[in-house]
Formats: sequence, structure tokens, C-alpha cells
Amino acid sequence: MKPAEAINSLDCVKALKSEGYDKDFQYQTQGLCSLEDVAKFYSPSQVKIIEHFRFEGASDPDDMSVIYAIETADGKKGTIMTAFGTYADTGLSDFISKVREVPDQANSH
Repeated sequence: MKPAEAINSLDCVKALKSEGYDKDFQYQTQGLCSLEDVAKFYSPSQVKIIEHFRFEGASDPDDMSVIYAIETADGKKGTIMTAFGTYADTGLSDFISKVREVPDQANSH
């Protein structure tokens, strides 16, 4: 399955991992870090968004999430997921707004 064919966020992450996006990233106030190396932080200029996938809950409009497939300047590839709308992480949203995105790679579900 390709990530764009996924009907839920779990299947999307699994498909991205099979394509080499195997790092799990998280946002901290210092920047993004891989869960495997929480001492190394990436600034927005060191990250690019390759694709993003938006999911909206069919039964619950508050169940909305975005998965970002990202690549760092040193070649690490992985994902970070966040809510959007009411439950969005404003720090991560601000960080993401400063990251360069590869054009025409948005997918909505």
C-alpha cells in the first residue's frame, strides 16, 4: 500500500516506514528530534517536508490529524504526527510553518 492510499493514520505511518521513513520525530521547544537521538535537534532550516497526509475522523470531527513525512539535512527520514484544529500543538504548528515543503505533495483523506 502506498501512503496516499491509506484510509487511516496508522496505515499511513506503516506505509511510510516501508518507504524508508523509519524515524519517529517529536517536537521540543529546541526543535525536532528523533526518538532514537533525543540530544540532536533540528531547526526548521534543517528539515524539509516531503509529503503530508491529512486525516479527518468520519464519526468525530474533532478527530483530525496530519502526518508529515520529513527528511533532515543529514539524511534522516521519518514522520511526525500532530492534531490540527482545536487540538493542534501550537509550537509544532509554528515550527512546521517555517519548514520548506516539497511542492505538490499534499494528500487529504
